[in-house]
Amino acid sequence: MEVGNTLVSGSQILILNDETLMVAVPVPTALGSVPVVVHTAAGRSNIGELVYGPNNPPILQSPYSVPVGKPVKWTYGGDVGNMAVLLLSASGETDSAGAHDVLADAVIAHSASLNAAALGRYTLPTAPASLVGMQLFAQVVMFAGGGIDAVSSVRATNVLP
Repeated sequence: MEVGNTLVSGSQILILNDETLMVAVPVPTALGSVPVVVHTAAGRSNIGELVYGPNNPPILQSPYSVPVGKPVKWTYGGDVGNMAVLLLSASGETDSAGAHDVLADAVIAHSASLNAAALGRYTLPTAPASLVGMQLFAQVVMFAGGGIDAVSSVRATNVLP
C-alpha cells in the first residue's frame, strides 16, 4: 500500500475483510490530502484519498507507564497556527478556566506553535524519582487569538520503579 510517497506494509496493515483494512498511516508533514493505492496480486487499486485534518479538541498521546529515569514522550495534535502548552501535574485535579477544565497545580513543561501538520511533541528527559509509584498527569492547552481555544483530555502516566 502506498500512502502519499510512503510504502506501508507488513504489520502496519491489518486486513479485516475483502473491503476493510486497518492501516498505521505515516505521520503527515502537512495537513491536506494524499493519494492512497493498494497493491494486491490482482494489481493496483484505483487511487483513493486520505485526508489529514486538524483536531479540535486537541488529542494528547502519553505512555501508560514509564520506569523512573527513562524519558517520557508526549505527542499531540490540534489546529495549525495554535500555540500548544503542555501542562504536567502530580494531581489529576482540574480548575475551571472559562469554558475549559485545566489541570490544577500544573507546571508548563513545554510551549511551542504546532507544525504544518498541526502536530507537536515533547520529551521529558527522565521520569522523576520523586513520582515512583504515582501518576504524572498531562494536558495540552491550545491558544489562539489571545485566549484558550481548546484543551485535551487529561492523560495519566504511571511512574514505575
